[in-house]
Amino acid sequence: MHRIRSKLQMTPKLDGYQRKKYVAKILFSYLQGHKVDVGYMDAITLISSAKYSEKQIGYLTLTFLFHERSDLITLALNSIRKDLQSLNEDHTCLALHAIANMSNVVIAELVSEDILKLLVSPTSPVHVRKKAALALLRVLRESRDSVDVSDWIDRIVPLIKHRHLGLSECITSLVTELVRIDSDKYQVCFKPAYEQLYEIVVLQDCRQDYLYHNVPVPWLQVKLLTLLQLLPPPTENLVKIKLQELLHHILRPDKPLRSIPDIQESNAIYSVYFEAIRFAMHLDPASIFVARAAVQLGHLIAHKETNVRYLALETMTQLAQCLSSLEPIQMYRDVIFLLLRDKDISVRRRALDLLYAMCDDTNVQYIVGQLLRYLSVADVSLRQDMSLKISLLAELYASDSTWYIDTAMSLLELAGDRLRDELWYRIVLVVTNHPKVHAYAAERILHALSRSECHEIQIKLGAYLLGEYGYLIVNQPHCSAAQQFQCLHLHAHQCSPTTLAMLLSTYIKWIPMYPDMAPALEGVLRQHRHVMNVEMQQRANEYSVLAELERQGTLSLDQVLYELPPFNTQVLPEQTQAPGLFRLSKRISMQPAVSSVPRGEARQHMQHEKLSITVPSMLPVPMEPDTSFVSMPRDISTVTANTAEEDVDLLDLHSFRIMSPTGSDDLEAPWHADESLISPDGPLLASSKSSMRGLSHYANDSISSHASLPTSSSSEAHENVLHIPLSQTALLASHAVLHDTTTETITMVSSTTHKSTATVKLELHNKDATTALYLHTVHVAAPAPLEAHLAGMERGAMSIASEQRHTYTVEFVSHGSFTGTTDMVFHWTRGGAVPVTLHVALPMHVARFLRPTTMSVSDFFECWQYVKEYEAQGVVQVDQRTIEAYEATMQSMGLAILRGVDPRPDNVIAAGSMDIQQADRMGFLVRWEPRAECNVARLTVRSTQAYGAEALYALMVGLMEG
Repeated sequence: MHRIRSKLQMTPKLDGYQRKKYVAKILFSYLQGHKVDVGYMDAITLISSAKYSEKQIGYLTLTFLFHERSDLITLALNSIRKDLQSLNEDHTCLALHAIANMSNVVIAELVSEDILKLLVSPTSPVHVRKKAALALLRVLRESRDSVDVSDWIDRIVPLIKHRHLGLSECITSLVTELVRIDSDKYQVCFKPAYEQLYEIVVLQDCRQDYLYHNVPVPWLQVKLLTLLQLLPPPTENLVKIKLQELLHHILRPDKPLRSIPDIQESNAIYSVYFEAIRFAMHLDPASIFVARAAVQLGHLIAHKETNVRYLALETMTQLAQCLSSLEPIQMYRDVIFLLLRDKDISVRRRALDLLYAMCDDTNVQYIVGQLLRYLSVADVSLRQDMSLKISLLAELYASDSTWYIDTAMSLLELAGDRLRDELWYRIVLVVTNHPKVHAYAAERILHALSRSECHEIQIKLGAYLLGEYGYLIVNQPHCSAAQQFQCLHLHAHQCSPTTLAMLLSTYIKWIPMYPDMAPALEGVLRQHRHVMNVEMQQRANEYSVLAELERQGTLSLDQVLYELPPFNTQVLPEQTQAPGLFRLSKRISMQPAVSSVPRGEARQHMQHEKLSITVPSMLPVPMEPDTSFVSMPRDISTVTANTAEEDVDLLDLHSFRIMSPTGSDDLEAPWHADESLISPDGPLLASSKSSMRGLSHYANDSISSHASLPTSSSSEAHENVLHIPLSQTALLASHAVLHDTTTETITMVSSTTHKSTATVKLELHNKDATTALYLHTVHVAAPAPLEAHLAGMERGAMSIASEQRHTYTVEFVSHGSFTGTTDMVFHWTRGGAVPVTLHVALPMHVARFLRPTTMSVSDFFECWQYVKEYEAQGVVQVDQRTIEAYEATMQSMGLAILRGVDPRPDNVIAAGSMDIQQADRMGFLVRWEPRAECNVARLTVRSTQAYGAEALYALMVGLMEG
């Protein structure tokens, strides 16, 4: 490589052959895995050559060596555009190949018009038009917004019926991608698509060249059927008649069942056949073609070919979801159970999916029983999915409550620790919401725990059920309180710290229930006060203090440790779901948190006041720990002495909100029932700050704690590490000075956002008049799931001369809500000075990706109810501001102000949405309730996906409070 570099750099005049030879060697070295840092400009030079062999090597090097975001690609733009407009077909094809393989969005936007002209021009050769269609398809798949073809669709769609079926297939693939982006805009594609398919299948208008093992263009048939499924069914009678004739030719009763010795012909026929069945289901699930297909699929699931069995099971599963009656599928139930033992794991998975889809209240007990029997011998990779499906079937179709409990317990015993936690979450949810099974569930789990060995997931479930409902069976034989404690504590040695923490919560619940056992339970709590696990240590200490207060008569645990209320599991019918982006994400699963914190009337203001006054004087001094344990950081008595003037709330009881356990919020006024929470006498005002104040990564406290500006390391480290905080004024600004000294300035020049991508341009100015700034590395540290890309080849070492500037472009892509600070880290030296590592905080947060969303009052109330699973709420202190000032702050964050929604004129209601890369948009609803007489306000944020409300709440606290 050194010799090649010297040849390229030292030889003044290289001819085309020599340059091509050296660049080809560089490309070969790169493909062998070697690092390459030379030859880039020579490759660009070869692209502009008139010789095909030299241009080919240049384009190959451009495709492989140049990074997608490399700024050097733009240097080749003129050559690429010239080749696209060239009359030489070979040069045009090379340029199209390079565009498709690189899929560079910037290049595609600039040359998209040239590609479209090649595609629709009747003078372009067919092979050039095919490559143009595929290049455009690749670009659209990389970035749907990079090319706008709406003005060209009238000239692209007729090409579906082109006589050259290869071009027709390429155009069909392109149009299918366009329809997936926006089906309403491209409904004109239906007619040419079905006409082309009709000519191929019914009229047999296909040249011999396009027959693949006696099947006319099977790939084009499949693609056309797929395209037709993405468009709404037709309403014209003539079109319906032609489509019925088309399906009759494809779905002939004897066609897929006859013996076909040629395996390639068999594959082609079945590929078209299964896609035609899906198209028939799309047109009319009650048609004769679908009924006939159900019978034929029943025979095909026993086919000798594994691929045919797999496709038949997959298609029958889709069929089971659209049929009004499952009787045509139920007759093959025994055959499907046999396929659970198929030698191919993929077939076994599809058989399991089909059994799940064909289950109803008439056959649920038989199917679940058979699945439980098979679970003990099932493949390990299949057990998790099978266990979850068994749990869901038992929950959905159970008519006998005891049968559901028995099934759940058998499932836990058979699958054990291979199960995910979501499974026992669902059991807890169902049991909690059905009081008639409380005692039976507690009895069954106690029987399971009485064995010498059991799975940890059973211990988790036992900790919850016995802690909540163990008192219901305490008078039954072999179910006394002592036996419950013995069965649970018998397995404590084999539990993880998370499960042990749950056991401690169960023991504190038992102390007021069973006073005779209180000394033993308190002894267990004391044993865990100095363990190394912080979660267990904190729980043990807090629970020990509560037990001490209970024993002294200062506090009644019955008024603190209330029984958990039912979970809100209202299932929303599809027709009543919230419109648009406020529909709940399908990935959301109900996962109730197991906790002993009260949810009910125990949180009364007087009790909190009494607790905060009496706790400091009653706290015991902890015993000295053994050397085998980690000691606490400081003595608790010291904490209480230093905080005597403040409200002490060890359990953070002030932070919990009163929620109606029955979900009885009024739809017309969803917040009407809890207005007392913000009244001057309400419990939330007992504390000066909201408990969620700590979530804010952008509020003033967080900024000041992060920035204790420059803290340099010791001289022995030979490096200064500086952290530059983010000022409050720069949070929402698009232009701001982030760092300014006498020697350098870092400025955010611009900040733009397009959907899920935000682009920030930063300028580094070396103000020193004598010394250059030598940059070793530059990188961006962003919190997940925010993805950061530093554009161009700017990460490497470089030098900035005195009084010169350099611009950096950072691209951020949001894959979900996020909190935390985003830093741009510079590592530089100046002259012979000590190296400096500079962390500059960037104003990157969820508000950068927000867009205003407007809606009617009725839609807002409906959405407010549907998204209440994910809520962040708290009370914050504020300065005196006008309502217009609050509204201006929210609008600057990207929220739309909704007027006339809240009956209180001082309250502010807002809504917005956040684009997420390759996912559904996340919706936000905000309610701001200021109370000027108290200098406080309550902030409520709800979102459609997990963690979204917390992220926006954390940002808004820092911006809204005083």
